[in-house]
Amino acid sequence: MKVTIKDVAQKAGVSIATVSRVFNGYDDIGLATKNKVIEVAKELGYVPNAAARALSSKQYKKIAMVINDLKVSRTNTIPLEILTGVYEMADMHDVDYVLLLTNNRDQEKKSLSQYCLENNISGLVLHGFSTADPYLLELATLKIPNLLIDIHPEAADSYGIAVNNEVAAYQATEFLISRGHRAIAMISGKSWAQVSKDRESGYQKCMADHHLPTFIYEGLFSEEYSEELVKDILSDHPEITALFCASDLMAIGAVKGIQAMNLNVPQDISVIGFDDIAIAKYVTPSLTTIKQDMHEIGRRSCEILLEILDKGQIDQKQFYVKHSLIERESVSSR
Repeated sequence: MKVTIKDVAQKAGVSIATVSRVFNGYDDIGLATKNKVIEVAKELGYVPNAAARALSSKQYKKIAMVINDLKVSRTNTIPLEILTGVYEMADMHDVDYVLLLTNNRDQEKKSLSQYCLENNISGLVLHGFSTADPYLLELATLKIPNLLIDIHPEAADSYGIAVNNEVAAYQATEFLISRGHRAIAMISGKSWAQVSKDRESGYQKCMADHHLPTFIYEGLFSEEYSEELVKDILSDHPEITALFCASDLMAIGAVKGIQAMNLNVPQDISVIGFDDIAIAKYVTPSLTTIKQDMHEIGRRSCEILLEILDKGQIDQKQFYVKHSLIERESVSSR
């Protein structure tokens, strides 16, 4: 049987109005009462409907940016770009904003619903997750509006945002074909990642449309792994003249591996990446790549989430941010 706000009020010994004010973020409720209501709600498994709260209480919204397995380095600033975009839009609309860094171990200790309940969260932006992660699996029953970056939405309250990875990968592959390349290999990311699947699909469709063979290898989104992997690829298939890498990090690793084989980029092997990370223009040769604006993805994520909280729901489930092909020095014509 579904737990209601009335059940929480009765067990906590307070009025329904008091429970409602606790979950709508009013500051006129005593700390002891607030803690009692939250404790009872957790005990009963009650999760307030954030969308309904947003409709009935427009003066308060609180967004959580949830990042799984955060990794930031001089070559990977993507999470920071997303964070900056979300923060700017939240600040512009005077909306409370919190950051939750998590991993699989943390997700087993505390559920997402519990975190949202304790922190009075109205909506979520999630980045860095796979569809098998505990928090992603929980979205089906969470009943809190959420924006998934680079994952296709399935739950009723989930929405997705990304560049159109399949179209962008098709464009990258076709660019290599337009330069005369016919034996083109792809170094993909982790097999479970939605972006890997989408980019592989774009590559495969383009190669099929041009009646060309495919060569797909899993590069794990790792610069070091791709540096070694490319040596095996070119040894097994010396006919390959170009590589499409599903991330700039893998492309940079591939360039290093090619150079270690005493081959030249792009004279011997052309390389195109994906992301346009900050370092892409500074490596030698500078990297031709697909640019996705992660800062804009962060801004749009927050903007869309606020619209959902205002309206309760919207019809469109998947949103795309524009991408572009940046031509630099790592691709040449055959």
